[in-house]
Amino acid sequence: EKIPQLKDFCHDHAVYMQAWSEIEKARYHHARQEYGLAKEHFEKAGVLHKSLRQWSYLASNYSAWAELEQAEELSRKEETEEAVKAFEKAARLFAESDRSLQTQRAKIENADEKQMANDMVKATAIRCEYCSARIAVEEAKILDKKGDHFSSSEKYGSAVGIFEKISQALDSERERREFRLIISLSRAWEKMTLAEAKSSPTLYLEASQLFEQAEDLSPNEKMKMLILAHSRFCRALEAGTRFVDTRNIDMYTDAIKYLESAATYYVKAGIPKA
Repeated sequence: EKIPQLKDFCHDHAVYMQAWSEIEKARYHHARQEYGLAKEHFEKAGVLHKSLRQWSYLASNYSAWAELEQAEELSRKEETEEAVKAFEKAARLFAESDRSLQTQRAKIENADEKQMANDMVKATAIRCEYCSARIAVEEAKILDKKGDHFSSSEKYGSAVGIFEKISQALDSERERREFRLIISLSRAWEKMTLAEAKSSPTLYLEASQLFEQAEDLSPNEKMKMLILAHSRFCRALEAGTRFVDTRNIDMYTDAIKYLESAATYYVKAGIPKA
């Protein structure tokens, strides 16, 4: 107010700080798997960046993040086909953001801002790959529901390969831990769908063990209960398959026991109809 020449400069920095506040809120909600709320905050960050002269080129990046959160929310709700479309759209938006960043990076003179742009180019490439892996996971779910368990297992395996490649490129320990969970779960589902394809009790047991390994990486109690439920369900399928093969009544008893355990954990995870 006292120095009118600085009005635009100060206004832009004030809005920039507001945008970063929205980004931090989005990250907070993402970590809590509240993807709908994360989406809203990324959208606000995108709108705020768009109004800035110096940093408007970042707007498309946060629009892409908002779409990615929308895709995660659809996946969480098991709206699989819609999730595939959202992940595809997010990938396109990240590609557009990458082009914008690449163009702008050559014009930036400030060293700190140039480094930020370089980091964002790297992160954008990673998120494009992530979208490809998540599309594979959602397609695997669709194939599994259709009874094509072999193809479903192959899709999960494809996703695991991409996730592992991404994990090796990450610098943040928090992100690496998040990807270790994703990789563990994808491996478990890969093994479980293959077990369904082959009616293999051994593969069901391996899937159960992989789910148990993923439990230690769970970010919250609800996720932990869901993973334990999947693990117990796989043990029930293992015992049930062995009973069909052997008619050993002990296997039948074990199958019932593990099914009851799985149902209990599903209820604790908030899935009462399981």
